Amino acid sequence: MIQKIKNCPLCGSSNFIFFSNLKKNLYSEIISKIIDLNENYLIKKIKNYKCKNCGIIFKNYWFDDKILEKIYNSFVIHHPRGQDFKSNLFSKRGLSSAFSNLLIAKKKGDIENENRYSRTIKSIIFSIPNYNKLKSTNWISANSRSFDSNLNIGLLKKNINKIKNLINEPVEFKRFSGFESKHLWKYLNQQIKIKSYAEVGCPQWGLFGLVKNKKIKKYFIKRNEKNFWGKKCKINNSKNCILYKKEKTNFKIINYENLPKLNLKLDLVSSFQYIDHLREPFKFFENLNKISESQAYIVDNYKSFDNTIYIQHFTGWSSKPFFWVANKLNKKIKNNFARIKNTENDLFLLT
Repeated sequence: MIQKIKNCPLCGSSNFIFFSNLKKNLYSEIISKIIDLNENYLIKKIKNYKCKNCGIIFKNYWFDDKILEKIYNSFVIHHPRGQDFKSNLFSKRGLSSAFSNLLIAKKKGDIENENRYSRTIKSIIFSIPNYNKLKSTNWISANSRSFDSNLNIGLLKKNINKIKNLINEPVEFKRFSGFESKHLWKYLNQQIKIKSYAEVGCPQWGLFGLVKNKKIKKYFIKRNEKNFWGKKCKINNSKNCILYKKEKTNFKIINYENLPKLNLKLDLVSSFQYIDHLREPFKFFENLNKISESQAYIVDNYKSFDNTIYIQHFTGWSSKPFFWVANKLNKKIKNNFARIKNTENDLFLLT
């Protein structure tokens, strides 16, 4: 069910130290119910540790494959952020609906739904450009995350109408805009002349929508997942998320497990908010390096926010572990894409 992690999942070292405790979120609620453990106990038992050799953050306990499959095949079947990408939830109506449901849950003493709609509302507010500098939204703590449900409902009531009037287009690299950024694509093309391109992870929120009409070879790398983006993940509860995106953007699907046989050499493979789910991340780095000249990784920028890696993520990434990986693979690393800084994300490009 829950396995003790004795060695660093990236470099294999047994030399690590305590980094941080966990905070409650949607996944701690769900997982505690699945494995029938009190949420408070679960949060105290699982901690974040830091490897003193490579610098990666990882959990001292992690879930076995049966639990992971149960979570993502039965309880969180559809990837929430993939579903919300370009959805109608980021709208005046979407905010009003979430606000009404929050007040109903609050009145009923329904803590689970109160937390749920608090997180939804925070995601909407955090997607408003410059929300942290605007009077009607800057009351939310600077180190608060959309992952947690910490929300002052009194201040929300006071400012809700003003907040509705701020909703227009979501800012880049947030929940409702994903990573479909023309500035990101321009930056990557400045570093690499891209004639062939692939992505692995959530098929919805990447760059395929921007490059669908460009004359480059496009691939989606499909893995046998034990987390998000599995066989049951669908868009609008109707079509598999990979096939849905394929119809719209015309990429070729290749299986991760078959990569060694395909003799591919792509210009770039991108992996957005993905490697923190992996049990053996260095094998993943090696496999992508074998089939591509360069790799782009977007990860959670925990250091700029609450310095916590939440329970759904096995690992946390910053400059040090990426430099460790780059050294092992004899790659150069670039971490200078300014537009993504301070957005809860960071970009590391291995060339």
